[in-house]
Amino acid sequence: MNSSSTVAAEADNPNPTETPHSGRTWTIVAGLLVFASILLSVWFYLLPRLSGQPVSRTAAVELRLASDQAVETWLARTTLSGSVIYVQPNVVLTAKDLFTFHGHYQPDGQPLLDLQLNTESAARLRQLLADNQPATHLALTVNNQLLGATQAARLVDERLIIPLNGVSRADAEEAFARLTE
Repeated sequence: MNSSSTVAAEADNPNPTETPHSGRTWTIVAGLLVFASILLSVWFYLLPRLSGQPVSRTAAVELRLASDQAVETWLARTTLSGSVIYVQPNVVLTAKDLFTFHGHYQPDGQPLLDLQLNTESAARLRQLLADNQPATHLALTVNNQLLGATQAARLVDERLIIPLNGVSRADAEEAFARLTE
């Protein structure tokens, strides 16, 4: 009886040292690990970039109030397009006030910078723009280079959208790259 049960067990499992489900178990475990690594990659890499490129906290980016008319204590600066603009010495926003950005191009080819601000910075900027309407521009400086100043900047909720009129594609791409440094 003992030998017949041994023969029956060997007929069911041709390799007695291997359990019947060991290959299937390891395949499932490996598949789950691959799935988890793909999910983590999407979660930590792709999803944050859908909302924009993260702005480095140490990026040399500044937003200041500006005017095309001379103001007594403001500094005269020349934009990349060659126009003179008068820039307030006080910085309104820095990289620490920004979360993410999108660098876009309008249908006419002009660059557009879409910045996501934190809540406090958006409220502070909204108040400054309301107090200084309508003659005040917003000047964008990246890496100590004045890209431009515009009245057309729009603040929608916590997004600041700045058209970079007169800025070449190469200068805009460099500015976008500097925001992530």
